[in-house]
Amino acid sequence: MLILDYHLDGNQGSEKAINILRRLAGNSNFNLVVVYTQNRSEAGAGIENTINEIALSLACPATQLKLHQGKLTSLQKKMGAWEDIQDGIFDYLLGCVDQIAFLKVLERDDRSWNAISEMPELNDLARYLNSIPQGVNLNADQVIELLMHRRQSDFCQKMSQVPYGRVTTGSNNDINWIRTDSLFITVVSKQHDPNTIPERLLDALEAWDPVPHRLIMSKMRSELDQQGVMAETGVLMNRHLHAGWLEEILESDEAKRRTSVRLNVARHWESLGGKIESSVVDFAERVAAYLSHPDHRHMMMKRFDLLGAGQQREDVCLQLNSYACSKPIEGHHLTTGHILRIDRSSSSSEYWLCLTPACDLVPGQGNDKGWKKRLGSWLPFKAVRLYSADKTPALKNASRGSHLFLQIENKLNVFGFSENAEGRDVDGQPLRWEQLFAAGNGAFNGSNQLEVAYIVDEKGILSHKKYQGVVVAQLRYEYALNLLHRLGSHLSRVGLDFIPMKSDESSG
Repeated sequence: MLILDYHLDGNQGSEKAINILRRLAGNSNFNLVVVYTQNRSEAGAGIENTINEIALSLACPATQLKLHQGKLTSLQKKMGAWEDIQDGIFDYLLGCVDQIAFLKVLERDDRSWNAISEMPELNDLARYLNSIPQGVNLNADQVIELLMHRRQSDFCQKMSQVPYGRVTTGSNNDINWIRTDSLFITVVSKQHDPNTIPERLLDALEAWDPVPHRLIMSKMRSELDQQGVMAETGVLMNRHLHAGWLEEILESDEAKRRTSVRLNVARHWESLGGKIESSVVDFAERVAAYLSHPDHRHMMMKRFDLLGAGQQREDVCLQLNSYACSKPIEGHHLTTGHILRIDRSSSSSEYWLCLTPACDLVPGQGNDKGWKKRLGSWLPFKAVRLYSADKTPALKNASRGSHLFLQIENKLNVFGFSENAEGRDVDGQPLRWEQLFAAGNGAFNGSNQLEVAYIVDEKGILSHKKYQGVVVAQLRYEYALNLLHRLGSHLSRVGLDFIPMKSDESSG
């Protein structure tokens, strides 16, 4: 914890204090800071100016808000038509997006007008954007784009050029807080007695209202800090085991070595986590017991809107199912459970789930014999087509395993295994699978992009077409394995010659 005088430069400014806060924000440790400042009321403002200055100095310009010149020129031209009707309208709208409003919009992932129109900071702006004059070829989203581009340009010099994570703020009844990934700040006026600083910091932490799971995550970090060395010693005691693991990474082939290194890290991480798991579980059980007490349970349910229905419950279920079946993309090559988006054209994309066993997808493995030898660097793999599905029936039938809930480019998508998957489990759906081929042995770097080939018929000649693909999501291994088993059952099904009796109507 640090108590920082905001006026280290005297009355000349706050540059020194801002630089200290930026260094703390860039630190890997989590820091609590109380900024102690003059009230500044003589300048016509309270400590709100200080709060906004600090938040802006820690925020990094968003690339999404910067318009390219062509779009900027087009929107400015359209705004000119509004200016012809209402002289000075752009300057008025710009004035509605002050520093506070800019920071609040910057916090959001979704900055569309539909998502931000209810923000109190934009009440004045809403009166105009909800009634754009006829004849003005602008919608509210385009106006927001133009205003945020301009405001970011205005504030850019005061903002950080180093990203410190999302900057969020809150203020209510003389209690305020500012949050980055590794920094928590509250600003306290020097009118308050210094002895009240700990109490005001605690009030700010309560106002921030972190989720209970942050306690559990903090305990995990604490246990690693406190017991990490002892846990590490326990993991490394078995020399024969580690000699075998070491031999695996002493591989001359780069592709095989990268795979072995990833497996090694996963094994060590699992072993290290196992050493501290019991103490974390004990702590989590005590937290859960406290929150489940009748005196606290209803309050927690209300606080996180768990008593509600409709959209709130739907969003909770979507996120739970997404977390249950998927995980962040891992690896440097195509593997079981990867979801590919393949762009057939600029306006047409397909989603495919890789369901070839992982052992057959290791780059370079088995390339010196059989079919793989003839294919060279092209990696054959089986994939199942995924189709977009409606979320409401998907959630209703989620336990049947007929849908996948995937986070793709910050948007939650629902997929089925056929175009009419609603109400049937995956065993009742005709899986559409194809044999596809990935260039470069299925290896990808950084961008998760790879070239994919389909087999096609061209005037009676078996040929192939190549398209650009990108790995956009990944299933957890147990889910991928379950679907791999179902695909195997589908491929090994036996056709029988039973003949159904036709009805009288059909025979007539």
